[in-house]
Amino acid sequence: MSLSLGLASAQVMLVPGCTDPNSHPKPANADGSSQINEPLWPYWPIGMRIHPLTRIVNAGESKANSSSIIEARIEFVDQDRDTCKASGKIRLVLVPKNTGTEGDSTDNSGLTWEQNLADPETNRQRFDEVTQTYQFRLEIPSALLKGDTSLTLYAYFLGEDGAKLNADARIK
Repeated sequence: MSLSLGLASAQVMLVPGCTDPNSHPKPANADGSSQINEPLWPYWPIGMRIHPLTRIVNAGESKANSSSIIEARIEFVDQDRDTCKASGKIRLVLVPKNTGTEGDSTDNSGLTWEQNLADPETNRQRFDEVTQTYQFRLEIPSALLKGDTSLTLYAYFLGEDGAKLNADARIK
């Protein structure tokens, strides 16, 4: 008999919880709206650098192929200065600078590459899990590697959270 009383008590206790859903108070924001604001994700990138593993490699030794490759590696860090992934658009610009005897003159016609890291497939393809960097293989004319021309790589990132990051490094 005590078993049947226990089940009846449990049913009675559940019934008051099944009242009209509109009777429960809703959270309100400072502006009086009841929309719940999402908490900010603390691990968005706040910094970016061109990683020291960035290097120039030969694309091929044949005369038909007169290009080389820059393996650019970009590292993002969060507010704790830990390496993190990023979501947004990145633009890489390679600017040659003549350092010959005629003085320094910059050729403003830099080579440009763009990638959309907001696309999950592109993000996965570019991210190297071992180095925790994004790798971009940038094809450049081999003529840029000859003579007294220095090369500076600039990286510009616009995150989906609105962050604007940039970095640069001398490659040659």
